[in-house]
Amino acid sequence: MTEESFNHGGMIYHQAKQMGVHPTNVLDFSANINPLGPPVSVTTAIQRALPMIVHYPDSTQSEVKNTLADYFGLRSSHFLIGNGASEIIDLLFKALNPKRIVVFEPAFSEYKRAAKRHGIPVLQVPLWKTQDNLWRVQGKSAPNPTELYNYEMLKQSLRRYTLVLRTGDVVVLNIPHNPTGLCFHLDSWYLLAQEWMQQGVRVIVDESFLDFLSDETRYTAIPKATDSESLFVVRSATKFYAIPGLRFGFAIGSSTLFQKIERYRDGWSVNQLAQVAASAAYKDREFQRQTHQWLETERAHVVRLWEAHPKLTLYMGKVNFFLLHFKNTELGSQVEEFLRTRNIMIRNCRNFEGLGASFYRVAIRTHNENEILYKAITDYLDGCK
Repeated sequence: MTEESFNHGGMIYHQAKQMGVHPTNVLDFSANINPLGPPVSVTTAIQRALPMIVHYPDSTQSEVKNTLADYFGLRSSHFLIGNGASEIIDLLFKALNPKRIVVFEPAFSEYKRAAKRHGIPVLQVPLWKTQDNLWRVQGKSAPNPTELYNYEMLKQSLRRYTLVLRTGDVVVLNIPHNPTGLCFHLDSWYLLAQEWMQQGVRVIVDESFLDFLSDETRYTAIPKATDSESLFVVRSATKFYAIPGLRFGFAIGSSTLFQKIERYRDGWSVNQLAQVAASAAYKDREFQRQTHQWLETERAHVVRLWEAHPKLTLYMGKVNFFLLHFKNTELGSQVEEFLRTRNIMIRNCRNFEGLGASFYRVAIRTHNENEILYKAITDYLDGCK
């Protein structure tokens, strides 16, 4: 598989090979991984579990299901465990067998890839008409760490697309939204989703980045999913707990559908180290507190660094990444190539419908690393005529 056929952040092995360096020498802002992780509790649990790799993994994932059930206050039967959120999406698409997948663009490319694997048509619809509709602060479009998203515009867009939905469709929502980092309050979309579900549409809500919000209860659809046969929430431990190399994701929803899925899926797709790591991670409340504190501080710092530069525009969301928009594609490409000479990666948004190659998604990392990136980019821009 080439990088072109699998366009995703975090392609560190491929990029390191091109740069001629070891992956540990690459500063990766292209993948939105928590720089504080993995937690010590997780690495300790992995070390203790190493002797168990001589056995097959627990195909019922009972320990980690019980941990998640305690964490979310739910029954363990409401959880479907997978080898990352990508496998969960794949399993849901196969089980739901929709007539179409409806994706609001720009969106994570895996939704369309998974649909293609199962031969399911995809209806791509724009979430907005122009970039100016992304942010609204006191009636004006502007990047700001305390932005008020134009929720009325969102409601209008979703209501407009209600007319094109059909019985048997599956709608995928992404909250927090990737790649913009915007978050949509539950009350900004759920009433419309209820209308969709009443006409035979199922809804999948990808909440893979929601752990980064200390006030996630305002946004999560989990309480709704456990009472519905048509609503499913997808979560991931990859980003918040920094374990993308282990892969761990899960869904919350109908125990009836999950029992059906368990009958035909690969029961050993979630390795034992991933199960142990996730179980330790969701018990580590102190790491969660430290992450929320770090992100609050660094988001504000990122805004102070980037908001005034005349040659680019910052779009700041609510989670651990942001968008940079260069005045044209050529300048963005020049900056990206310059960063490669410094062994730095950022994520070009060329395959995100509605954004394009002049946009770049950038992860928020440690204070020092954020400073390094800012200096590298501004040194280049300030040297341009």
